[in-house]
Amino acid sequence: MFLVLSCRREIRETWKSCERQAQLEVANQTMELKVAERTDELLKKTAEAEQLALVARYTDNSVVITDSQSRIKWVNEGFVRTTGYLLHEVKNCFLGDVLQGVETDAATINFMRDQLHLGHGFEVEVVHYDKQGEPYWVVIECRPIHDELGRITRFVSIESDIEANDAIIISEICPTDPHGAKILSVNAAFERMTDYLNSEVVGHNPRMLQGPGTDAATRKRIRDGLRKWQPVRAEMLNYRKDGAEFWVKLNITPLADEHGWFTHGVSVQRNITERKERERERSRMSQELADASRQAGMAEVATGVLHNVGNVLNSVNVTAPLLLDRNEKSPLGSLRKASHLINEHKDDLGSFVTSHPGGRHLSQFLTQLSEKLSEDKVVLPEELLILNRHVEHIKQIVNVQQSFATSPDLRAEVDLHQLIEDAMLTLRDTFCLYSICVVRELEDVPEMISDKHQILQILINL
Repeated sequence: MFLVLSCRREIRETWKSCERQAQLEVANQTMELKVAERTDELLKKTAEAEQLALVARYTDNSVVITDSQSRIKWVNEGFVRTTGYLLHEVKNCFLGDVLQGVETDAATINFMRDQLHLGHGFEVEVVHYDKQGEPYWVVIECRPIHDELGRITRFVSIESDIEANDAIIISEICPTDPHGAKILSVNAAFERMTDYLNSEVVGHNPRMLQGPGTDAATRKRIRDGLRKWQPVRAEMLNYRKDGAEFWVKLNITPLADEHGWFTHGVSVQRNITERKERERERSRMSQELADASRQAGMAEVATGVLHNVGNVLNSVNVTAPLLLDRNEKSPLGSLRKASHLINEHKDDLGSFVTSHPGGRHLSQFLTQLSEKLSEDKVVLPEELLILNRHVEHIKQIVNVQQSFATSPDLRAEVDLHQLIEDAMLTLRDTFCLYSICVVRELEDVPEMISDKHQILQILINL
């Protein structure tokens, strides 16, 4: 009985031990299966994440991740290419503050704001503005991202250019010779932009789009950037298949292999011909405006010269007739008659002076003639001096204007007292004509540095 009972107890314990061992092995197998499945799932998700990251990096679309308050946390390179903003320039900024502008529809803005506030996704078409202030239309698809508790932590926005005009060129680049790049593929936008088909450009160098008008300095900058394996941004003139010119803003990004060697490049090109034409038209209009302004300025200067010269000519017109009148009334004719009379009576000059009626007045006539000539000797030089000043003033106006056309600085030491005297001397005849009495109240002032001619003209005009 003892042996029987012992055997039965041993059998039960052995059975339980086997059951536990079997359960443990089943549990281990189940765990290994779950680990393998989880590992496969993680590998798939990692590969998918890498693919999504690659797509987000090189897609034409702009991908923006914001927090629950719509502050920017991450953008892809498509966003950088489209808007011109780098991540550090917009991080923690509100997306609307960065991209919206005067032509962005207010109703659409309010709709997006309400949807975000409610935690809903949306899809709208709206006008955005890049860093240069250029507007462009996009389709925005925004979706909320929830955590395990159902709370919104992120919003993901994908913005697609409605026109989708960005041309993309994928090229193979020799690490030691960037000049040996060969086109591997292009997108449909490239075909529309250049009129080349994909089959026509594959295997050719991207330089096939360049031509005689392409800026040499820009080409050199692109070569230097690729030689250093650096991203390159530039604006350059390209040529279509039919030879027509068009401007592009291009972004070239070199791609490295697993060894760190840059073997490929992605070039994104946007057609900016319309903007360049607007800039050229704006420059042409500015030049025309400058030319018109210059001509108007020349006309104004000519008017000023004529006005200033006219002021002086008014005084010349007064002084010159005065001199002519004095010349016509000159006693030289009477002196000639007196001299002839004396010569006729030179033999009996004494009796002629004392007894002849004409001779008795000869002495008085000579005295008056002497006084008249003495007066003319004083007045005529003064009038001639004034006339000479007027002529010199006219010459000064013309000379200063000629100098002004070539010299930016006409300043010199100016004596204000002398300038006032010159101005009054120029207008002396006008003062006399209108019986103007000039009272001088001039304080002592030091000499100053200024344009003497312009101040003189101001005083004369006043």
